[in-house]
Amino acid sequence: MTTHLTTGELTLPEALMAFLHNDEGQVYQSARPKQLTAAAELGEMLLQGQVGAAGDTITVAPEPDAPTRPWMTDAVADLGDTPVKIDTWIRRRRDSLTIQQEAAQEQGVLHHDRAKLAGLVGYERHMVDDALRQSILAELDGPAAQQAPRVAALAKLLTTPALARVQRFDKNRQERLTTLASAGHTPVPGPLFTALDYGVATAIGIGILGS
Repeated sequence: MTTHLTTGELTLPEALMAFLHNDEGQVYQSARPKQLTAAAELGEMLLQGQVGAAGDTITVAPEPDAPTRPWMTDAVADLGDTPVKIDTWIRRRRDSLTIQQEAAQEQGVLHHDRAKLAGLVGYERHMVDDALRQSILAELDGPAAQQAPRVAALAKLLTTPALARVQRFDKNRQERLTTLASAGHTPVPGPLFTALDYGVATAIGIGILGS
């Protein structure tokens, strides 16, 4: 199975969903999933040219291409005509996780169903398609990864401390991801990586502050 993450057929937040959910179909709350998902959305919008970034501020691109996902249309409209601080935008995206879970279901990354706790209490879960997750990992490990901005951006998200801890990648993979996530080793445009850094820092900062 091929995910085509390198060509954008699978977006950055959709790919992230394969790593934000555990084997029971629940999100890793310690990874601050809502904020991290919003950071992934920001990265995708930058990759698709929907927004531009200057330091810690984003603006709607002058002539953006047609978005590939409906949520981008809403996100761009929400930005308006004035520059917005990245940390402010991340905090605004309170529904990012739910939106991207639905998008990931449409792409076959997640499968939604209901289960019962102790056979009594019902709860929702989002099960990751393991074959697709392995395919994403193969792209991260492959030779084309260092030439693919979207793959490098995913590596940056996966190497955030809380998410890396629950993934339990082996030492070799963790080192590869860390190298891939470094702007000095990829062709990722500087403004994109800088903006993504601000987005990730906001997600981690919210976690530290407990807000």
